Amino acid sequence: MVGFMIGCLSGGTVVKWGRRLILLVGCGIGAVGCNITLVENLYCLLGGRILFGISTGLLMVAGLRQLEEYIPPHLFSTLQPVFMVAGTGGGFIALLLGGILPPDSSTPQELRDSKMWMILYGCPIVFHAVISLVLLTCVRTETPKFYLM
Repeated sequence: MVGFMIGCLSGGTVVKWGRRLILLVGCGIGAVGCNITLVENLYCLLGGRILFGISTGLLMVAGLRQLEEYIPPHLFSTLQPVFMVAGTGGGFIALLLGGILPPDSSTPQELRDSKMWMILYGCPIVFHAVISLVLLTCVRTETPKFYLM
């Protein structure tokens, strides 16, 4: 939550550098944060999660702004909630993925041997890669409204 707050608060000021740029930077920070979390060390886990939170905050701010500027005004009120529902749905899926973790009744040795937590913390790397690929291939410029500002 600390990283998310930092990302959201700073996202409002850095989005003036370009929505596409901030989305790419946010994906890069998120991928680095996810990779750091996969190191079996408490400090790496905490640092990686903070970086991932910053990334999520930046992506939320820049993504909503990008969406607002690309979608025609008459469709915005219909399509903007889709963005928010998708974010909430992603959180729900993450909670469901907790089912792949060993049960609480597992022995300490089983908990240490299980590497399923790596799947949970590594999944966002795929999403960051897809977003980056779309930004680099399909969305090659900033929004027209950004250039007019």
